[in-house]
This record gives sequence, structure tokens and C-alpha cells, in this order.
Amino acid sequence: MGKTVARFYTEQLECSLGSAVLCGEPRLLQELYDNGIGSRCSAGFGVFRILTT
Repeated sequence: MGKTVARFYTEQLECSLGSAVLCGEPRLLQELYDNGIGSRCSAGFGVFRILTT
């Protein structure tokens, strides 16, 4: 994981970028995918994509 700073309106937010492996019950993983991980998800932060299944 790498760190970066993203500008969000007048704020500067410290963010992490990278790859991670998530394992768990499919319904819980779907919940994470639908809602995002972390804070400020409604602003587009905390988004992830599935690379392999």
C-alpha cells in the first residue's frame, strides 16, 4: 500500500492506494463492495474493484 494526499474541496485527505486480498463470506464481501471501505465513501473515497474472482 502506498500513501498519497487527495484534495477534496478545501481539505487535503491522506489516502492509501494499493492492492489487498479480501476473504470472507460472499454476502459480507458484497456489502463492502456496495458500500465502500473506510470513510467518505459517498464522496467517492473507499471504492475498490474486483481484479479476479
